[in-house]
Amino acid sequence: MTNSKAWACRLALLMGTASVLVLASAGARAEETAAETDEAIATLDDTQGGAEYGEVVVTADKREVSLQKAPAAITALPAEALEQANIKSAVDLNGVVPGLTVTPNEGWSRVVAIRGVGYETAQNSIAQPSVAFHVDGIYIVNPVALQQSFLDVDRVEVQRGPQGTVYGQNSVGGTLNVVTNKPNLYDYSGTLSAAYGTYNLTDTIATFNVPLIEGELAVRGTFEHMQHDGFAESVALGGYELDDANNATGRAEVLWAPNDRFSATFLSQIYDSNTNDAALKNILDPEPDPRKLTQDYPGWMKTRQYIEALTLNYDFDWASLKSITSYQNAAWHAALDNDRLDLAHYPTGHDIMPFTGQTNVSWTQEVNLTSPTSADTSLDWIVGAFYLYTSNKARVVEYYNTAPNQPTPDITQMPSGGLPSNWGYGVQAVTTRRSYSGYGQGTYHFTDALRFTAGARYTHDEVEGWSLSNFGAYGPASTASTVGNELTGKVALEYDLTDDNMLYASWSRGFKPGGTNLNSNPTLVEKTFESETVDSIEVGSKNRFFGNALTANFAAFHYDYKNFQFISDDPVPYQGGVANIPESEVYGAEAEFGARLPYNLRLDGNATVLHSEVTSDFYTLDSVAANNAAATSGCSPFDYACLTYYRGLAIKNIKGNELPKTPSFAGSLALTHTYGFNDGGTFTSRVQYVYQGDFIYRVFDSSSLDNIDGYGLWNLYFDYMPPAGDWKFSLTATNVFDNDAVVSRFTNAFGIGTTASQYVPPRQVIARVSYSF
Repeated sequence: MTNSKAWACRLALLMGTASVLVLASAGARAEETAAETDEAIATLDDTQGGAEYGEVVVTADKREVSLQKAPAAITALPAEALEQANIKSAVDLNGVVPGLTVTPNEGWSRVVAIRGVGYETAQNSIAQPSVAFHVDGIYIVNPVALQQSFLDVDRVEVQRGPQGTVYGQNSVGGTLNVVTNKPNLYDYSGTLSAAYGTYNLTDTIATFNVPLIEGELAVRGTFEHMQHDGFAESVALGGYELDDANNATGRAEVLWAPNDRFSATFLSQIYDSNTNDAALKNILDPEPDPRKLTQDYPGWMKTRQYIEALTLNYDFDWASLKSITSYQNAAWHAALDNDRLDLAHYPTGHDIMPFTGQTNVSWTQEVNLTSPTSADTSLDWIVGAFYLYTSNKARVVEYYNTAPNQPTPDITQMPSGGLPSNWGYGVQAVTTRRSYSGYGQGTYHFTDALRFTAGARYTHDEVEGWSLSNFGAYGPASTASTVGNELTGKVALEYDLTDDNMLYASWSRGFKPGGTNLNSNPTLVEKTFESETVDSIEVGSKNRFFGNALTANFAAFHYDYKNFQFISDDPVPYQGGVANIPESEVYGAEAEFGARLPYNLRLDGNATVLHSEVTSDFYTLDSVAANNAAATSGCSPFDYACLTYYRGLAIKNIKGNELPKTPSFAGSLALTHTYGFNDGGTFTSRVQYVYQGDFIYRVFDSSSLDNIDGYGLWNLYFDYMPPAGDWKFSLTATNVFDNDAVVSRFTNAFGIGTTASQYVPPRQVIARVSYSF
């Protein structure tokens, strides 16, 4: 970060729990609530023919409030905004939300970082993400769910900063909340949508709503199937496609509301994906075209996730009781070419993984009691309890120095003749986590303009792990366990300068639990790792000006970051895992605005400046440096004593390094024009520019490997809606100038430690037609 940007951050600092929804009810009350929700998320005023800011509602602290009245940094994207920006999943939020960076990791997972607080432990099967993910108040345990589409959603909310009181299991970075469209007890309705685009993309969506018993029982279902050809190919395999898609998502939801006091909602959702491998291009790949790779092993990935949940609501008049129970089953399996090259360009041999995968089964239970939102009282409050059980099974089979004529079978037990000569590494592991927490939070209204919020949460976390490496050929199974107790919370003060201008200041603490590593005899990386905590101080302002023609929100923050979790290597081969950096800091500032301009134009934008730094001495080992030291040592592959000595010489102090995925600057601008025809039809056009600044991908900050250059993308959107409003025709173009920018880079901390880059998707042009009834 330049000195000017750093001082801008400092100047800005000086100047500047699942969702609680309104209870579904029968009769006219349900119909009125649906109408109010439609009005709340409206962003277009048809009578003006231009952009008009409506009253966007969010579920901050599990209470429905106006976005402009929530004392926190929140971005809310209604369904219309998601469509215009071609946001289909979490990875598409890059640059649209201040402080948010979403990058792919190892091809299959998604790393979400908010304000530099992310998920640097994706290769550990029990480590948790730093940004919590919720769908309709359900805490989604496995991050594999971030791959699936935002399907039939009302809005997506991104709340930035530690969530240490009312949300899910807890989080240090923030929370991503998806609020779907709920069953309507009165209206028969539906939408059919079909799209075709470049790379033979086809995307079909069908949604329906059926009142089975009018005013009492309704079902809503939605289904999507999306596929496209690969964005890249392996030339060594004769054009084997990479980065293709073949995904199906289905959801059914039943709402029963027999009276005004009680409602029950049952949700069942499935996501299924079956594709070839992702395109990770080795930085040593001689092919100049970023979309062509020389990998010679036909990798594949399969993912499936089930979610079933029951939500019960009961209104006691003096309070509302909610129970959310969920069962989640997530599994992914893959075969990977870890070296991402062919033998001609990697003559020392291959790193082939014929099988790697995880299966995760989880249960969650949350119960909360909330004061009525309409009560004439000076105190709003919520109390609740949360329970999580999750069990994760992982298995890896890996071969090193594999020549073309050497077999690489997926073996599940020790062969009778012992391990194959080209065997590299294998592990079987089972980890379980149990988490118990209780929380409470209240907001006291001193006056209509001045409010104070305080909340706390106590969490007890237990983790047990078992792992067996190489079928026990070099040692017995390893077991480890850890227990953690954390007290987190929040205090905030907010003041309304006017009806349209509000100031707030807050302190909050969030934590991410520790866990166990899959190692047995390390010397540097412990067998367990500690919980991660973030203490945040934030000040902000939310404003409307000129009769709501301009909305401008600002936030500045400072994070005291303790025990940052990341993947580190160990001098002893195969004994790396998650380690903790004792102390770091992050500070920065954000701005988000929207303006209604003359000639039916609307301008939206955001900007973020960030600074991060490791502030304590910490000695660690980068897998790349360790492998380089081992390669030049002259040690035999199985002389662990020799290898440990030379690998240990590469240990270094990383004090002063940046934290991963903290671009010094990022932002976006979008200009939208809406033209109203005399017959009532409308034509909307939108141009967007998204800029992602440069950042490092790993905390080791090796300039040759970790620096990701900044890049900018241009996107276009057009739609036409005839007068009747039943049909809609749209055209989307993303990455218009076909920028081959690197979106992420992955250095495998295990295996032979190769480094590969992943690129943003190429230019895509998609035409869609939709019919609503």
